[in-house]
Amino acid sequence: MRLQAGSHTNRKMRAKLRGGLERSEDRKHENLEPEQQTVNRRESERHLLTNKPALEIITTQIKEKNHNE
Repeated sequence: MRLQAGSHTNRKMRAKLRGGLERSEDRKHENLEPEQQTVNRRESERHLLTNKPALEIITTQIKEKNHNE
């Protein structure tokens, strides 16, 4: 499947590949009131923190699998 040149997903993917996902997230918050920006950033950080243990579990499983092979 090929994405259209100006599609949101394509722009986001290119930003991610450039390592600019953080900048992309910041731009998303720029048009909001300062209080709402803070709330949104906290929610984003909370989301990352809640997913961190899952990432560690997956990483451990991969290391164990590679060690056993």
